[in-house]
Amino acid sequence: MLAALSGFLLIGVIVAAGWGLRRWADLPANAETVLARVVWLVLNPCLLFTGVAGADLTALFSGPLLVSAGAALICFVLHPLSIKAAKRNPSDSRDQGQNARRGGEGGQAARRGGEGGRTARGGEGGGRPARGGGQPASGGAEDARDGEKGGGGASDGGKGEKTAQGTRIIGALSAGYVNANYIGIPIATYILGNAALVVPIIMLQLLVITPIALTLLDLSSTGRASLRDAVTTPLRNPMIVAVLLGAIVSLTGLHLPASLLNPLITIGNAAVPMVLIAFGMSLSGRRVLAPGPDRAATVTAVLLKSAAMPLFAVLLAAGLRLSPEETYAVTVLACLPTAQNVYLYGQRSGTGLVLARDTILLTTMLCAPVVLLATLLFTLR
Repeated sequence: MLAALSGFLLIGVIVAAGWGLRRWADLPANAETVLARVVWLVLNPCLLFTGVAGADLTALFSGPLLVSAGAALICFVLHPLSIKAAKRNPSDSRDQGQNARRGGEGGQAARRGGEGGRTARGGEGGGRPARGGGQPASGGAEDARDGEKGGGGASDGGKGEKTAQGTRIIGALSAGYVNANYIGIPIATYILGNAALVVPIIMLQLLVITPIALTLLDLSSTGRASLRDAVTTPLRNPMIVAVLLGAIVSLTGLHLPASLLNPLITIGNAAVPMVLIAFGMSLSGRRVLAPGPDRAATVTAVLLKSAAMPLFAVLLAAGLRLSPEETYAVTVLACLPTAQNVYLYGQRSGTGLVLARDTILLTTMLCAPVVLLATLLFTLR
């Protein structure tokens, strides 16, 4: 328990330093973006390479990874099912009702505009009806577009459906795709005492879940997906390349000279504090859960990620009869917040951005108390 408190205190101080830098240091607008880019391209790959090179890769086929994968899969499936069930409930949120009404009004106005246009073309009523006919058509089009934005426009069409599909995918990812890099590595390092514990989850997410998710998002946004992109996307990720190279070193038993390994270790040691500073900078000036159609999906994703996923991990660990130490580790790792990668995937497909952003922030804020609660419960057993 004391180790967990000390670890979160250390993490909190570094994050607060990043927040203070963004708020008062008059940094350039893209400061955290540049810092995160350096971490992505250099620091984290060095940390992952050295970690995997010295790790026992049999952990990839162990019970703990099965538990982590199973808990994530359950949350992936439950999120769209929960949202679908909520929409069937007659007591839907007020926002959804208002959006639907705006959509209906937009459709009626569009029809009135169309009738006005036909009247103008038919020459009935002279010049004044012609002008009147033109105005409702314009107003109807605007109202119809508002209806589409609200989620229930009469002219919703294929584009609205594709956007909804993409949002469902982002929502599912938000409920179970953990931040194994930026938050997972610090927690595994400072609380579990072994950064290698999170490596199997990183490999699972980057090598399996990410290509599948990107393929589904391509299908939802364009109606087609490139097999080449699905296959080559992992190889364009520097962290995946670092993991693969580290795995080769580990499996072959290759001994790297100290002159090569020591600089990589030194660079990798800078990854954790720099990631936490960049994350703290990104928290300045953020507002969450603003009124909108994605609020219910966001709350559902947060509950699944922060409350349900750790519980599923405990139940699955008990079913597989993991040791108490392994059960504690998989539970803590299931408490990790939603990964920033989910927001990047939303940006790539142009959908679910508010949902992903708010879920990432809220689950990150809840991570510390949830992990501390899990630690307390395991201590009292």
